[in-house]
Amino acid sequence: MALPLLEIERELARRRQLSTLKRGREAPVHQFFDERGQALDRFAEKVGSNRETVNEALWLLKNAPKEELEKLRSGERAISNLYKELKRLKAVEELREKAKSLKPLEGKFDVIVVDPPWPYGTKYDPEGRRAASPYPEMSLEELKNLKLPAAEDCVLWLWTTNAFMHEAFHLLEAWGFEPKTILTWVKDRLGLGDWLRGRTEHCILAVKGHPRVNLTDQSTVLFAKAREHSRKPEEFYKLVESLCFGRKLDYFGREKREGWEVYGTEELTGLQRSCERGNPM
Repeated sequence: MALPLLEIERELARRRQLSTLKRGREAPVHQFFDERGQALDRFAEKVGSNRETVNEALWLLKNAPKEELEKLRSGERAISNLYKELKRLKAVEELREKAKSLKPLEGKFDVIVVDPPWPYGTKYDPEGRRAASPYPEMSLEELKNLKLPAAEDCVLWLWTTNAFMHEAFHLLEAWGFEPKTILTWVKDRLGLGDWLRGRTEHCILAVKGHPRVNLTDQSTVLFAKAREHSRKPEEFYKLVESLCFGRKLDYFGREKREGWEVYGTEELTGLQRSCERGNPM
């Protein structure tokens, strides 16, 4: 309701800038009245808010439906909550649109790594972190319905957390893979957790058919640094490459990798977001 006052602050800032320039002093325009400058800070201070909330309110004025704006004015909704919700919905819709143009994978793969968007019940936050899953989640039924392009003889690496260890084995069964062993990634720092604070993730090695492997000194424990947004360590991929032969796929992968084909994240968004909710194939 107070946002019209922002235009007054911007006009005052414009006059301050002109006055400064007339005195022969140079100053960038944004220092006075754009989204990053003094006008926004002055306005936020007067209304007892902050720059971040004001910017969120400005975004909502342009993008929120009228009925939602009315809820803001009545106090039924909070600016930050509505902003995050609508940004999430907009981001998911953008992912869906991009997924429509995503080329299907061709052929079969001898090695597949899958890091599923497990259904933690936390909605996709485009500005979020692992605690609020950084990609649209999929239900267990949706994950089971994925059609993995696996060769007749294939090694599958399925990433899971402690919370979804049980479901992971059911997922392997639905995909037609037989679990063989579990790799545990021990991280260099503590994470979150409801019962114990997590410092491990697990990757189930499963097979279909009779794939060849080159077993030397690869073990069931991997010590490596934790990475942002649940990125898996480079040491993991080196382990897989040393053990497994053939064409390799990183499904729901985070980044392009030499010798691998990646399906998901970078292909869709360029911002390390996972692929569209549901099966884009």
